[in-house]
Amino acid sequence: MSGTLGRTQSIDLNGGSLSAAAGSFTNAGTITVRNCTNYSGLYTSGGSIVNKGTVTLPAGPNCFLFGGGPFTNQGHLTVQTGALLWSAVVAFTNAGGVVANAGNLVALSAGTFTEGAGRVTGNAIQIQSGVTLDLAGSGASSFTLENARLAGNVAASQHLYFQRPVFQGQGPGGTTAVAGFTNAGTISLNDALILPPGATLTNAGRLTESAGGVLTGALTSTGVVQIPAGIPFSVSGAVTTTGTLEIGVDVASAPGFLVGSGMVALGGTLKVDTGTPPLPGKGFIVWGTAVSGTFATTRFGGHPYSVACTTASCILTAG
Repeated sequence: MSGTLGRTQSIDLNGGSLSAAAGSFTNAGTITVRNCTNYSGLYTSGGSIVNKGTVTLPAGPNCFLFGGGPFTNQGHLTVQTGALLWSAVVAFTNAGGVVANAGNLVALSAGTFTEGAGRVTGNAIQIQSGVTLDLAGSGASSFTLENARLAGNVAASQHLYFQRPVFQGQGPGGTTAVAGFTNAGTISLNDALILPPGATLTNAGRLTESAGGVLTGALTSTGVVQIPAGIPFSVSGAVTTTGTLEIGVDVASAPGFLVGSGMVALGGTLKVDTGTPPLPGKGFIVWGTAVSGTFATTRFGGHPYSVACTTASCILTAG
């Protein structure tokens, strides 16, 4: 199919598929997939599809965007609650409009998902092994990356979740960035984030580490780095923090702590999340090959903590 579906026109697919075999097909109207039980959806088998209207995919496990041509969204793409949409096109570009992901949109196999000016609402889009997420624009959006590739900078309205794979039996490995980049939004790190040799993650937003989060590369932070109680955050390169280092503590475990394999240069603010109840005794919160500087300000939530740093570590002590 090629040509244009006009604004007042519509197509209903009840278990069938729409295929752009050659050339370009533009939807300015309404395409509704009624049934995804037989691998229904949109196929760019030899052409391209541009959505400037509305495409809706229903609840069901076997909805597909598939093919060797590109799919570009400039309109409204709705993945309904209970829908599983497998995207295996060579290039998916969210250039404008909205991807309303109330279900689960999964980008799998080799290809590129380009986030432009379009928005993503609802659930995070899953970017799986072999797929590159290219953050070419600043559209408000959220993505979960599993052993994927990352290009571009994270804008203020974007949220990236790095997590261990949960589909297709993928093993551990982490997501690889093609270059150093800047985070002005939010990163939740539950797996390895791997930078090229000599590259730096510049954090001007919020970087939250959870169990298993590791950064291979250097870190410069003017934003917030948050480490929960009992969790080490390992950085293989040099660390410079002039923003806020937010450490979680509780009575059942050691405080969260930053482990730098290179030089750790401190500044900015130390904030202690006291938990319930606050930490008794003392514990390491920074450990590095060489630690320099100190925290300019501290925020202890009214609890009588103190912090002391040497050339190798910082220790938080309850008064």
